[in-house]
Amino acid sequence: MALSGGEGFAAQTSASAALIARIGQLGEAIDAHRKRQQATHPGLTLTGMYNVLEQLRRGMALTHKEKLIREQGLVSVPASLHDELDAAVLHIYGWDDLAAALVGKPGGTLSYPEAGEAQVAAEAELLSRLVALNAERAAEGAR
Repeated sequence: MALSGGEGFAAQTSASAALIARIGQLGEAIDAHRKRQQATHPGLTLTGMYNVLEQLRRGMALTHKEKLIREQGLVSVPASLHDELDAAVLHIYGWDDLAAALVGKPGGTLSYPEAGEAQVAAEAELLSRLVALNAERAAEGAR
């Protein structure tokens, strides 16, 4: 989002504020969904839901128990919400170039044998950018 000038800055600020609000809404929607499904199915755990989601993203077959967790947790809902959240966060940092290789993929910085070269490279680049951003923020805090 490369806008310039007073009007452009106002539009960019407004767009950023809208995106930040959307990120908050997505986080709340994920939390509400998980709580709702756990209240409906007391034996359902977050660990179980996210393990099943990871299995699905890796293209692995589900056991009978995992299929039940997928159904009870409506795992496709948080999967979709997390994908939208991940894309929005990458966008707000200006890292859209990493989205295609990372959003909706298994792992999210954990390498898997089936991860392609593009995903492994994007994960490494993301980590590098996060380390650089952390160092930048630490330097700002020290000043």
